[in-house]
Amino acid sequence: MAIEADALTRQQQLTDANLRLTQAEDLCKSAEYVSCGYVLRTRGILAGKQGQLDAARQYFLESLLFARSHQDRWMEVGALNNLGFAAMQTGRFDEAVDWLKSATRRR
Repeated sequence: MAIEADALTRQQQLTDANLRLTQAEDLCKSAEYVSCGYVLRTRGILAGKQGQLDAARQYFLESLLFARSHQDRWMEVGALNNLGFAAMQTGRFDEAVDWLKSATRRR
């Protein structure tokens, strides 16, 4: 569902993406699937597309914490990159550089 929501978000089908994410979040409430971190990431991407940059940043932070707690380096690097992008979108360029340098070091 997270992958489908990501694809729908990129196709600008935001209502359908939100529906898939809500369904995925319901599944994540009852169990700790590794893919739940991707639900957080995709929720951040959707928030960013909707211009909710503070919410997007928060979801990316949650995705980063999830990735680290599950020792998923791929997800961690993605979260760091997303945080860098979110910082650039809000004009926090020094912060963006820090996030992106962290992502490069974790690869």
